[in-house]
Amino acid sequence: MGAVKTLVMKPGDFFAEIPESPGFRKPFLFLLTSGFILAALRTPFVPGGSIPMALIILINGLAMPVVSAVIGYGIIFVAMKRKLSWPRMLALYAYASGITYLISWLPLATWIGEPWKWILIGIGLVRGFGLSRGQAVGVVAGSILVIILLYSFLSSIFGLFRA
Repeated sequence: MGAVKTLVMKPGDFFAEIPESPGFRKPFLFLLTSGFILAALRTPFVPGGSIPMALIILINGLAMPVVSAVIGYGIIFVAMKRKLSWPRMLALYAYASGITYLISWLPLATWIGEPWKWILIGIGLVRGFGLSRGQAVGVVAGSILVIILLYSFLSSIFGLFRA
């Protein structure tokens, strides 16, 4: 509960205090707990909401922070020639995503939660990894662009199989 309060009230302090090697357990359990809350509370609002739909929401909630962290890590490594701690990077994305899941279950709250998540990631990149604000904005914008392109590509591929 302390993590939630600090993430909401002082996210910069929270991300600055993540150790160099935080391990995967605490960030994953935070993300898993938030993912379960998201899946349980969002499913009734989804047309045809069911147990399989809740599982899809949970799997998406666990996978997207990992995919986003890989993309952000890649951008930092390739564009800035910097090698950062992967467990710490994953923890940043897990905590930023997990905290936003606590409001994202509300109908239309994704319009608040998603930008908030990316703002938190930017804060974490600045306070936790020492990137400049401009570099953090570049990583966040680049990550969003790559995710949009990835979705577009996957939509095209799946569209070929449907036809």
